[in-house]
Amino acid sequence: MMVWDLAGQPQRQSLTLQDVPGVCAMCGAEVEQSMATKDVLGGNFTDQYLLARPDSGRVCYACTWVCSGKPPDTVRMWTVLARPDTTLPPSHPKAPISSDHVHLTARNDMRAVVQTLADPPDGPWLVSVAESGQKHHVPYAQINHSRGRWRVRMDALDVSATPAEFRQVFRHVLRLREAKFSAAEIEAVAPKMLTAATLPVWREHGEPLTPWRGSALLHLACFLPNKEHMDDYLRDFG
Repeated sequence: MMVWDLAGQPQRQSLTLQDVPGVCAMCGAEVEQSMATKDVLGGNFTDQYLLARPDSGRVCYACTWVCSGKPPDTVRMWTVLARPDTTLPPSHPKAPISSDHVHLTARNDMRAVVQTLADPPDGPWLVSVAESGQKHHVPYAQINHSRGRWRVRMDALDVSATPAEFRQVFRHVLRLREAKFSAAEIEAVAPKMLTAATLPVWREHGEPLTPWRGSALLHLACFLPNKEHMDDYLRDFG
């Protein structure tokens, strides 16, 4: 697991590995030590179709660590950015880990995530967005390996785009939010009311979003910005 490795392979006292070799049901890695799938995932687990090896009865430590813990000491409630090519900003003060190459954050500050989506590195990187804080998302996030089309996880949703597509959509969203259009109006590409002042803004920035109506990319682009950092986003993308 890339996130676990870059975070320095953190440990949990509550987790005890067994000297049982096997294949991890979640990520498919072959490991010398593991834990029983039933003990890790529990009886309420409903994402069996997402497992790399659903036929396995073992889970590796990295995947166990990602899926365990209680808020705030659990990865599922945090948006995760992992990239080994650069030193990332410190994680949210309440996040369980912070390292040079793993950034855990919340919706109040997604700037490092936005910058990576708009201008990803040539090497490996991962973004996994926690929307509800209730879903395991990191184990199902794709590791991207280039500056081309990427795929990121958002709760139970996969979002795919090129950096250019993301920048285009995000810029339109920023301008519409600046003009006080709601996220719901933007995602539906359907303003509730247009005035003489907002009509030109909608024509310039709302109508071009029609091809992305109802898309995962538009949903992500509406989720990312917040009021506190709107000036930063508008400076960089507007």
